[in-house]
Amino acid sequence: MTGAVAASSRAPRFRTIDGLRGIAASSVAVYHFNDGIARVAPNWLPHWAGAIAQQGFLGVDVFFVISGFVIAFSVRDGAYTPRYLGLFALRRSIRLDPPYWLCIALELALIAVSSAIFPSLKTPQPTVPQVLSHLIYAQDILGYGGILPIFWTLCYEIQFYLLFIGLLVAWYKLKDSLAPDTRTLISGLVLAGLFCASLVSHFTSYGLHIRGLALDRWFEFFLGVLTWWTVSGTIPTKVIVGAYVGVVSILIAFHGDLLQGLPLIVSVGLVVVGRRGKMESVLASRPLQFLGRTSYSFYLFHGPVGGRWISLLERLVGPAFGIAWAWTAFATACAISLAFSALTWKLVEEPTTQFSKRIRLPSRRAKAIPVSPQAAPAATAYEVP
Repeated sequence: MTGAVAASSRAPRFRTIDGLRGIAASSVAVYHFNDGIARVAPNWLPHWAGAIAQQGFLGVDVFFVISGFVIAFSVRDGAYTPRYLGLFALRRSIRLDPPYWLCIALELALIAVSSAIFPSLKTPQPTVPQVLSHLIYAQDILGYGGILPIFWTLCYEIQFYLLFIGLLVAWYKLKDSLAPDTRTLISGLVLAGLFCASLVSHFTSYGLHIRGLALDRWFEFFLGVLTWWTVSGTIPTKVIVGAYVGVVSILIAFHGDLLQGLPLIVSVGLVVVGRRGKMESVLASRPLQFLGRTSYSFYLFHGPVGGRWISLLERLVGPAFGIAWAWTAFATACAISLAFSALTWKLVEEPTTQFSKRIRLPSRRAKAIPVSPQAAPAATAYEVP
């Protein structure tokens, strides 16, 4: 398998991850579109479909697990030093910032245009400090709030990256000064402690609750990390099983529901698919792959583009906005958002992604990490989606 990949001009992709991304982004968009349409046409969907649409925000939970999986994969051979952390942050910045900044600029322009056309809206223009705080992903921690509701998730992602790589840097610095057993014990206690603290913060009222701090969702990201480590054979399966037991235990103790266990379900699914060597075939349909490729842009722009289109139609149609208009608004909002996202992906995301790959992260070795025989098909030189 490794030889076949090496001989290929291009490494295969984790198509399952791309497919999950597409599903997650679509579910969040459906949630927001339904929320906008239901304001004026509350019965536009059958009850069961409306109930599903109202859970679309859970796509964020899927994104966080996927993110942990992908980041753990992408840094698997790193020589973890402060320089590595800096280069990694620069690489992610080049990858994530241009579409994000474009989205901020578009939203600011649309706020100005909307206020000019519909003065009754009285939409407040974000202040300069608020905008600047967005550029460093600190708007919530600094108390300004997001220009768009989804931006908090990007702030969390940045915190996840910096914390995870920072922990790896600390581990790498201490690894030669500690005995292997001591190093394993300390790292295990730190990671388990963070995981448990995150579970308590998310599911109970006893945790550390600071606005904008990503601790309450760290367990989702780290489940993704553990998933990759399990699939690749880096850790024994019993470690992730212990994490699953922790999630289930706190759900039972604090009367959580099945949907709150979605991160665990996603992780289990990825472990099964990865262990069976099916990461190239599951969720590999062309529509899902298209949605997966453009998911970041679709996630960013579905609100400013599709959401505002729905609002415009509601104002233009007025009281006549019924079920037929609701479906028209939904279909056209999806089409416009997807078209805009595909264009942004082609003109902005793809070039900046390729450029970011020019930044080489220091590596411990040229070869892929050793993996257990059963996990080998899933741990070869895949492309990072």
